[in-house]
Amino acid sequence: MTAPDFRRGYLRIPLAVWLAVYCRALLTRRQLQLVSVVIRETWGWQTRGGDVRLWTRPLTPRQFGELTGLSTDHLARDLRDLVARGIVRVDGERYQFVPDPRLWITPPPPAPEQRPMAPEWWADGAESALGTPGVKTGKIKDRNVPHVTRSDLSPTGDNFRASRPDVRFADAEWPGSDRAPTPPSPERLADVITAFVGTLAPADAEALRAWICEAGNAGVWSALEPAFREGPAAGRRALASRLASRPQPDALPSKSEREGE
Repeated sequence: MTAPDFRRGYLRIPLAVWLAVYCRALLTRRQLQLVSVVIRETWGWQTRGGDVRLWTRPLTPRQFGELTGLSTDHLARDLRDLVARGIVRVDGERYQFVPDPRLWITPPPPAPEQRPMAPEWWADGAESALGTPGVKTGKIKDRNVPHVTRSDLSPTGDNFRASRPDVRFADAEWPGSDRAPTPPSPERLADVITAFVGTLAPADAEALRAWICEAGNAGVWSALEPAFREGPAAGRRALASRLASRPQPDALPSKSEREGE
């Protein structure tokens, strides 16, 4: 390691001034370079009596630029800022450094940046299912969730429920009709759920269709949507828990049987 060479001169700076200027002063890099030039051009020279100089020789912004390597575009403005803060005094083109930090004017800290408030997330049944949340974590969770358009879901309400919910569709009698209507197929929503959570066992698939027939698309979707937003694994666990807590329904006619009726 090469030792510092003091043979070509050195600059004496009081320790308190060094700490105040180079360790604690709220100065920009350009301002710190300009202050260093002022200190070098004053305390770096001595009078015949052995005292250090207090004022620099006349210095122009161009000379400051040559000594610091900075562009001269805003040097005059930076010097005015140092003078306004009381760190440097000016007399024509001569400058003096003020070593007492108590005489400096410290600018107030900048106001904290106000972040915009996150928009409130809302969901309203099937129409707003899987709406894009306004926060970052919601967007990450929403990446793997299949986006279902409004046309893929039935309107909200008891759209799969017969007039008598305690009996099957085939036994339900509608007012003004001499035959029981064919219930809407629950396959559409069941296919969407199966595509997301994976293939279901036959018993679970039948239980899912029975649940859709009883609760309707909106009821089933609103019950599963919070877990679906967390991913396929959480959606499958929520679906399994819902189906396990339901009573075992009577066997519903399969899709081929319903189509053949």
